Amino acid sequence: MIEKRKFTRIKFSSSGVMAFKDKYYNLTVQDISLRGIRISSPYIDQIPLNSKLSFIIKNAELRMAAQGTSVSKNNDGTLGVKWTGIGEGSLNNLILLMKNLAPNKNVIEKEISGLVLKVKA
Repeated sequence: MIEKRKFTRIKFSSSGVMAFKDKYYNLTVQDISLRGIRISSPYIDQIPLNSKLSFIIKNAELRMAAQGTSVSKNNDGTLGVKWTGIGEGSLNNLILLMKNLAPNKNVIEKEISGLVLKVKA
């Protein structure tokens, strides 16, 4: 069965930090989209589904802070997160990253034009 996605996932490797409750966890980004992120971390088992999380991702290609909700624990040990809030600057950085790395620029442009997120100024 072929998985049909609403938003294109881009393979993107970066380190970052995830906050859950009063604790901070190191993470590695596996892939990213305009709607969410898939991460790995030795601490995935400590994060229940539907948890509210905060992220900071900084490297040469992307600087962003965002909030999300854990939505899936995958067989490969990764955690799927749906974005629930992204600041305007972080959203612009994410859009630029997607435009630069996407194999099909037209698809990304269409996704961007239909994007509705709660943007935090």
